[in-house]
Amino acid sequence: MMRKYYFIVLAILLGIHTKGFSQIIEHFNEYDYNDEITINGAKGMQDIYIPINEDIDNLNSYVNLEFASSSVIDFNNSHISVLLADTPIETRFLKNQNQLISFKIPVKKKYIVSGFIKLTVKTNLKIGAETCEIYSEGGFWVKLTENSFFSYKILPTKKTLVEKTISYTVPDIKYVVLSEKNNIEDIKYAAYIKFYLKRVYGLDIKVKNIKEFDNSVISNAIILMPFDHLSEKITKELPNFKDKDAGLISVYRDQNKDSISLEVSQGQNIVVTGKTALGFGKAAHYLLQKHLLNSSYVDYVFVRKQAKLLDIPKRKDYEPIYFKELGAQNNVLKGIGYIQSNIAMPRSNFGSNVKKMDVKINGKYRPLADGEQGYFNLYFNDNFLSSYKLNATGNLDIEFDFDDIVMQQENNFKYEFYFVPKGGLCGTTEAKFYGQIDIVNSYFKPIGYENSSSLSFFRFPENFQSKPLTVYTDLEADDKLIAPISELIDIINPGEAGLSGFIYPAIKHASLKEIEKDLATSKIIISSNRDKFSDFFGASTFIKFKDNTVEYKSEEINPFFNVEYEKSMGFNQLFYHKEIPIMLVNVPEDYKESTLLSLVSNIREQTISNTGNVIVSDNENSYFFDLRLVNENHDKNYINYLLDDFWGKYRLFIVSVLLILGILVLVFIFQKSKESKAKIKNEN
Repeated sequence: MMRKYYFIVLAILLGIHTKGFSQIIEHFNEYDYNDEITINGAKGMQDIYIPINEDIDNLNSYVNLEFASSSVIDFNNSHISVLLADTPIETRFLKNQNQLISFKIPVKKKYIVSGFIKLTVKTNLKIGAETCEIYSEGGFWVKLTENSFFSYKILPTKKTLVEKTISYTVPDIKYVVLSEKNNIEDIKYAAYIKFYLKRVYGLDIKVKNIKEFDNSVISNAIILMPFDHLSEKITKELPNFKDKDAGLISVYRDQNKDSISLEVSQGQNIVVTGKTALGFGKAAHYLLQKHLLNSSYVDYVFVRKQAKLLDIPKRKDYEPIYFKELGAQNNVLKGIGYIQSNIAMPRSNFGSNVKKMDVKINGKYRPLADGEQGYFNLYFNDNFLSSYKLNATGNLDIEFDFDDIVMQQENNFKYEFYFVPKGGLCGTTEAKFYGQIDIVNSYFKPIGYENSSSLSFFRFPENFQSKPLTVYTDLEADDKLIAPISELIDIINPGEAGLSGFIYPAIKHASLKEIEKDLATSKIIISSNRDKFSDFFGASTFIKFKDNTVEYKSEEINPFFNVEYEKSMGFNQLFYHKEIPIMLVNVPEDYKESTLLSLVSNIREQTISNTGNVIVSDNENSYFFDLRLVNENHDKNYINYLLDDFWGKYRLFIVSVLLILGILVLVFIFQKSKESKAKIKNEN
């Protein structure tokens, strides 16, 4: 799909002659809509804007829509209408036993306005004899499935065909090819690129060694290695360097002639190289910039300036994060009944330890007339937060806070308008309500954080983001390191690209002395030498190794237990050392890639809050352990908030109780005084 898309873009921008183009398919998520689009309400509405190129072949272009619907809907009396450019095209009853209904709508030039097709879907749904969703809340919905798409062809132009360029080659990549012997820099760049191509282009590339292609053609590969590691066969096809410190990204067309059949095989690749370490880094960093790759309609580029990669998120605690930064859609919501929209809230944008959040929402809606009712409702991870009554002003200006937040890696904030027209939902012939949130000025603002004295995998990677992140390893720079480190980078970057781009940790070989001197970064250490780091970190670790035994220590019991263990087992533990967060990953000396990959990838399984700070893997299964204290410290702001909240709710009660206690104490003192006086008088 992506390959076709880039060829289309190339054809349009360069005027390429494109004989025999196949049909192109673009799903709606490529236009920044969800994979599945749900339309709620008895009378709901959804607008979808599809960008159209002027060179489209109208005779071979169409919109395919597939709907799934609630199983409780009366299919014989409920219908869906589809409009293009506000013109009705087709209306159908939902008469289908499998609850699926499909539309195939041809695209005509008259429906293309300002380079877009406006596709509108309207629903009119009933449940039995009911048309009022107030009696059947939640039952009225249909959704566009993932099988909905826009399919088209591009008209051929009169210019000649140009061979594939860098931008067109990237979506075809299947491999990253390294030299026979690599260093940690080669491994680092390969891991960066493997992560990036999977996250951004959906390419799950494999790692190959150049020796595997001695007798075959290299095809659909990124050949990633310094210039002096490239074969003469490759270097003689590359452009000449004028700046020795420049990086080079170049298309390389390989070919191989079979000595028996004389058949010639050909393949197209991208070479990423440099004559110096600085130039090699510039070239590798170029491959991590989508806007540069997508505009590289050339055979080669020399890179003279190295793109800077993030090693720490630019998110700052206690600062607002606006809806637009979270990818919120600037849609006008239309319909009656419940009309909803969602905003994704990746934990990486806020921090895992947010406990209280301030929310500011601005927006507009159609002012309510006499007899109409409307409400604006808010939910976080499907938990109801608050509701506001709409009025005749048509303005939304809401500010509130909510607390006791447990941030998952992916969170959902839902807002909905609920509109009941005059006379109720029954018998209303058309949707008249509309509303829109101002995504530029509406925001979430963390105002209370919880600090923990211990680390857990549930809160990774945010609990490592107070400082830049460095990955240290004493393992040999082997190909089997690439997939686990790529997976680790993927976990460090949940959700989209964050506020300013992906985070790429530094990856280094270093001695114990160098690691000890590094007080500026959070550390992930991957090692096969278990005794060395057990002594190095001393009492900070929860697991220690000696000979054939492993000692487990909890924060309450030391040692917790001591057992013999299999050398094939791997361990991943989190702890603080000199107030710096550490992840220590221990693998056997003859480790398998699957063992290390398991210790990294199973961090994702930590979906329940605070369930572990140790992972043990036997190469087939992984297990979590929690060796921390249960009680945790809260930060000053959150404690102050809790005290203020408690005082605000119960101050009258507390004052009354104290007053009563004071009166009782005075009565008691007075009574005792009288008794003492009487006793003294009797004695006299």
